[in-house]
Amino acid sequence: MNFFTDENLALNSIWKVQDEQFHHFKNVYRGKEQSKVKIFNGKGVIYYGTVSNIEKKSLGILIEREEAVSKNEGVKLILGVPKKEYLESIIKSSIQVGISKIVLINTKFSPYKFKNSDRIEKLIRSSITQSENPWMLEIVELKGLSDVDSLEGQKWVFTTEMSDVNDEPPGSMPDYIFVGPEGGFHQDELVEMAKIKNISFVRCPTPIMKAEIAVPYCAGFVSSLAPSVNQR
Repeated sequence: MNFFTDENLALNSIWKVQDEQFHHFKNVYRGKEQSKVKIFNGKGVIYYGTVSNIEKKSLGILIEREEAVSKNEGVKLILGVPKKEYLESIIKSSIQVGISKIVLINTKFSPYKFKNSDRIEKLIRSSITQSENPWMLEIVELKGLSDVDSLEGQKWVFTTEMSDVNDEPPGSMPDYIFVGPEGGFHQDELVEMAKIKNISFVRCPTPIMKAEIAVPYCAGFVSSLAPSVNQR
């Protein structure tokens, strides 16, 4: 089983677990003493340990070794805020496919205004331990489309709304993929987005998808193109 902690753990020390992770290990995972476990801190460190003792309301883990994992920036995501339940699904899938950062923007079709919460933090931690991604997902908000210009790097906008988009992907890999909310982008927004520096529109060669499906699809689409684009 995997655990998450904000603490910096020392080798050969006993880390005590009392929270819901203890409940999951004991009552769901049915873990036993001497179980081998991994502990993630979201800062690129994986601790390896052994459950040394299990008590009524806590367990102890002996920290035996640690591993530092270099951060892979990967592709980042600019996302028009979708429905709340879709956003939570996107956060989980982003961590699983290696997206390192989500930049949220409220668009004309965004159904609600995002507010960070303890629920989001718990969701991120849970997804990190499940996917064994050693780095925390960064979530930031921009006021509007005009602020996208401040983001350095290439940006690909995946769209099904535009008919005059070249089917051939741009010649350089993106630093950001840009996905809209349910309903996509308003025509006025597409006009505004075309003025942003280092931006390219990419036809999404699929039927219209929900945002929670579009994000992992687009991330995979970009990944599949990496060898061919880099060789141009």
